[in-house]
Amino acid sequence: MKRTFKVNIVFMFTLLLLVTGSIIISYTYQKNKESMLTFVKFNFERSALSLIEKTSTYMSASQILTEISVKVLEDPNVQFGLDNELSDFLLEVVKLQPQTELFYFGDEQGNFQQAAMLNNEVYSKFIDRRGSDAKTSFQYFDMELSLLRTEEPVFTDETYDP
Repeated sequence: MKRTFKVNIVFMFTLLLLVTGSIIISYTYQKNKESMLTFVKFNFERSALSLIEKTSTYMSASQILTEISVKVLEDPNVQFGLDNELSDFLLEVVKLQPQTELFYFGDEQGNFQQAAMLNNEVYSKFIDRRGSDAKTSFQYFDMELSLLRTEEPVFTDETYDP
């Protein structure tokens, strides 16, 4: 069976249309793939830089406070207790730095000083090991650092270890 000229023209037109459509679809797919990869890479880099910046900003205060704390504790005569400069310093740090929940210091003799946030209060805890028995004292303050109450719980365990 012989094909007519019209059939040849329609066949060639259809073939040309299919080839052109395939080329357009391939080109569009390739360009979309490249632009999607570029977009994802850009967003990933932007997100990573934003996360690094936020983390650095968040942690810089802790770094500075740690440096200040080291300077405070370099003094060999640092006094642990509830009503002294160290206690006031710890309470201010916990109050002023929202990312600092707790500061805890200790010495070789077993004395510990702690300041922490407790809901809408700030408290200071002191563990005194200078005598024969361990003695723990708590002071609770409001957010203006006005004293609310003082507690001195009694521990009966002789092997108390904080």
